[in-house]
Amino acid sequence: MTSLEKGGQVTVRSIDQVWSLLNPASVTSFKAWLGHSLPSPLPGWFYAVLALPAWALTGVLGVVLAFLFGRHVPEPA
Repeated sequence: MTSLEKGGQVTVRSIDQVWSLLNPASVTSFKAWLGHSLPSPLPGWFYAVLALPAWALTGVLGVVLAFLFGRHVPEPA
C-alpha cells in the first residue's frame, strides 16, 4: 500500500505503523500500559518488537503454522 502512495518506491512499514493505521488510539494506549505495568527492561523490548517490519509478524506466524499443519508424509504400511 505504501508503495502505491509513494509512486512505486518500495517502503516497509513497521508493526507500530500498521497498527497506527488501523487504530491509533489503541497503540498509544498499549504503549502507555506497557510503560506503567511492566518492569524496566520489558517495555523497551516490546517497543523493539513493534519496530520490526510488519511482514516479519505474518512471516513468522506463517512459518510456524506451516510447520505445525504442513504436509505429513504417510507412514508406510
